[in-house]
Amino acid sequence: MNQEKKKKKKDLVIAEIEAGFLGIIIRDNSAYSRISQSIKPEMFHFKQNQILFQAIQDLVDQGIAFDVTELSLHLEKQKLMDQIAFKGMTGFEYLNYVYRNSDFVKNLEHNSKVIID
Repeated sequence: MNQEKKKKKKDLVIAEIEAGFLGIIIRDNSAYSRISQSIKPEMFHFKQNQILFQAIQDLVDQGIAFDVTELSLHLEKQKLMDQIAFKGMTGFEYLNYVYRNSDFVKNLEHNSKVIID
């Protein structure tokens, strides 16, 4: 397998881990408090996921309990929705994908370690 194919495969795995991780946080706000001190937006491999995580941080900093609807409204208000378009999906579609395909909470710690590394 050549280097480019290996990189694409690795990127696909990272994208799924990051999306699952963000989905956990969106579905369960308490998950954010468990990882907020160890995960920073710049640790995400993909810019779209950096933007999503930063939006979650922004809402938390404003004292707003977030869900997929509140996050969507925030991204729209900040004119960031188009910037999270990913993998052939619009920003709205990607946010919905992240939410629907969230990983299990038990994998939160494991996935946070993968993102940190």
